[in-house]
Amino acid sequence: MRATRRGSSGAYPAPASGCSYTNKSDSGGTFSFTMQCGGAYAIQSRGVVAYSAETMNGTITAVANIGGQKMEFTNRVAARRLGAC
Repeated sequence: MRATRRGSSGAYPAPASGCSYTNKSDSGGTFSFTMQCGGAYAIQSRGVVAYSAETMNGTITAVANIGGQKMEFTNRVAARRLGAC
């Protein structure tokens, strides 16, 4: 079965599917990974996130094939602890 979403013009394929994470490493306050997805928007990405009990900072880069065109993305993430849950 193929995943679909419904848009205003009808059903269309899910953008990415079958994602798998590999090369995961969590050591010394740094988490890194790679991810690959298939589907209409095949994506390959990698990320590195440094973390502590109080903060998190990282970068995730991705390359996607969207409609036959190569798209490159860079996402930066940052967070800080605000207090007890």
